[in-house]
Amino acid sequence: MTRLALVGSGPDDAAFARIAPRAGGAGIVAVTDGAQAASNNVIAAATLAELLETHSEAIDAVIVQTPTNERASHIEAAATAGKHVLVKGPLGGSAGEARQTAKACAAAGVVVMAGQIDRYRPEVGAVRASMDAGQMGQPGLVRSHRWQPPPTSDARLDPIRSGGIFIHELTRDIDIAAWLFDGPPDTVFAIARGQDPDRPDAAVVHLGFPDGGMAVLDVTTALPEGEAYWSLQLIGADGAVYADDQHNMQLLYAGGSPAARLTNTGDATVLAQLEAFVEAIGKGSDPAASIEDAVLALEVAEAAMASAASGRAATRTEDGYVLV
Repeated sequence: MTRLALVGSGPDDAAFARIAPRAGGAGIVAVTDGAQAASNNVIAAATLAELLETHSEAIDAVIVQTPTNERASHIEAAATAGKHVLVKGPLGGSAGEARQTAKACAAAGVVVMAGQIDRYRPEVGAVRASMDAGQMGQPGLVRSHRWQPPPTSDARLDPIRSGGIFIHELTRDIDIAAWLFDGPPDTVFAIARGQDPDRPDAAVVHLGFPDGGMAVLDVTTALPEGEAYWSLQLIGADGAVYADDQHNMQLLYAGGSPAARLTNTGDATVLAQLEAFVEAIGKGSDPAASIEDAVLALEVAEAAMASAASGRAATRTEDGYVLV
């Protein structure tokens, strides 16, 4: 059994405890930094440092879901102690911080998986499967919408702790776009708006990929209170596919009438993510969502932030993205 510790509280605490045994017989055996224990048999420590000092031998891996600006220190502490790491969301508050974290993890020789949760949505899996089956042809355009009400947690409200709309929200969609195009974008252009110019609550990012591919990603955290909305479209040379999170229906356009695929999400997203992590630990292999992918998402997010602030595009060079 892979013995897991939850570091920091998140919306998936209960789901992780419930589905961990289905992921290769894993289990949540410890919690720290405010994570919720599922039973009285779980070790509870105030901090990760305390857990590693007093019960290090009881755990094999940690799931880090603390605020963005705290993650790098938690990841490095766990890796240095020889624990594998699954990170929820961005690796840290900046690409530079993430690169240092990646070096520390590589030196420790542990499995580190960037928890880009949207890769594991059933509807996104249907999009990727359609593309891998050759039904789309050469991808040309990826379009995503992420529309949400304002955040309610203190950590997400504070752009210093969360990284704001570009780091906390857009890294997810940037990762999906780079994953579908199998590589980084060459160019980045963005605009952002909000009542407080230092805290934009809406942004549109345009990414240019080699061979003429492009992605248009828009996100807002200004919806009225209520349900959020997320959707993804991929248009290729031979067909198009659409997915959203409203009715779990994916429409595949490849000539003739569109084919609909129905999926029932349930715990499937969290389970697929955890299964991939546990499998990588068991095999000692690199996970599909690698730490390099997470660093790239932060690099592009920072380029988008700089573009929005300057009104200029950014282009990829050997030294990273620079404004032109």
